Amino acid sequence: MPLTPVGCKMPTRASQPLIFRAVYFDGQTAAAQIATARLGTDTLCLDNAQSQVMDQFERADLRRSATTPDQLVIAVGGDEDGRRIVLERAELLPEIWTLLQMLPDRSHASWRQPLRFILASLAFILACLATFTILIPAAADRLAPVIPQSFEQTLGQRLERIVLQVGQHNICGSSADDDHLLALAGRLLSASEATLPVSIHIIDLPDANAFALPSGRIYVTRALLALTRTPDELTAILAHEMGHVQAHHALRLSLRVGGSSAALGFLLGDFTGSAAIFAIGQTLIGTAFSRGFEREADELSIPIMQNMGISPRILADMLARLEGPDVSAGILATHPATAERLNILQQAGAKLDRLEPSGEFEKLSSQGWKSLKLICD
Repeated sequence: MPLTPVGCKMPTRASQPLIFRAVYFDGQTAAAQIATARLGTDTLCLDNAQSQVMDQFERADLRRSATTPDQLVIAVGGDEDGRRIVLERAELLPEIWTLLQMLPDRSHASWRQPLRFILASLAFILACLATFTILIPAAADRLAPVIPQSFEQTLGQRLERIVLQVGQHNICGSSADDDHLLALAGRLLSASEATLPVSIHIIDLPDANAFALPSGRIYVTRALLALTRTPDELTAILAHEMGHVQAHHALRLSLRVGGSSAALGFLLGDFTGSAAIFAIGQTLIGTAFSRGFEREADELSIPIMQNMGISPRILADMLARLEGPDVSAGILATHPATAERLNILQQAGAKLDRLEPSGEFEKLSSQGWKSLKLICD
């Protein structure tokens, strides 16, 4: 620290400062410097042999760092401050030695540094929690309705490749190459208020499940198709998935997961976005939608089923049937059949005594149904 000719300022009303010899380490070099210390009421000044001020400190910043019967070490500031003052008992008057021993022990103040670290860490964790649980979901829900269909379709295509590649799953058939699925997709779209083009895919998976990706891609597993007994049961399940499509639930969940994964990837150094895309694909297959999403999809599926001449009771009855102990129904993990959901569907069905579809919603023929049931064979 550079020397200054300016004298160490003491309060004008302060009592005569105590003067004693000290060895000073400035924290920048290992060299010991002999100093004359002047301890006032609020200030400690260190002067060199030319009576120039080497350094000065507020008395409140002084701490006893180490004490032996013959030596006292006074630390200045916090752990990051390397300045030290070493005093030999033999060179001090007894009253000065006693007074300096009354300085606060540094160990008593050592809690301040870890406390600052703990508080900073806690603030960081709370900020992350707020970001992942509040800010990102809120932003995702606001963005989803205004995102162009072209972006949603591109996202759906990328996620489809991940879904097929990760588990090495095959598509048995889709509305792109099967007339029955194509007709069913057209009827679902006409019966709903969805604006996205809809496609139906039968995927070769052993768990009974159904899910929708962004861009209107609806997937039904081979196992779930095998468990459906009638075309109406399959249509009821697809109507529920249409509810998810109409409300852009897959896109909203993708934005939430992608935003959280991207933020986490940024913190961990993954700037490519590959982890985010992978996380989205895994989430859409194996994670349950929120209760709010499921309730909204149910509410939207009821008029779709009614328009197609299908009672919502059919969906409720099938979900209840899939709860059987011998059924490996992943759909119950991702679309839990809560009592509230079943009750709403049953009540909606009870309000309609007779359901007759219009001509444009002609149901799948028995021959078409048989053909569709064998699509994965």
